[in-house]
Amino acid sequence: MITYQTSNNEALYDFKMLTDILRVHPSYLKTSIKKYGFTKKDFIKYQNRHLYSQNAVVDFVVYLVAEKLKTELRKMELAVNKNQ
Repeated sequence: MITYQTSNNEALYDFKMLTDILRVHPSYLKTSIKKYGFTKKDFIKYQNRHLYSQNAVVDFVVYLVAEKLKTELRKMELAVNKNQ
């Protein structure tokens, strides 16, 4: 895995690294990124790549976990309501 760093030693991650780190399918990651809506300050475009800052990636992971938790809770709620 290639690591990108800015002049002030901030780590940057590209799309391939995100799929490797999060172990998700690229199409799922693309739709999640569109839903999350990174702002212009959260990424840098370098050599036709979007490099995401470390803080933005952490916030994005928290968002993904929260979304997954919401969907699983909805599924459980529907299953409980169906059984009653």
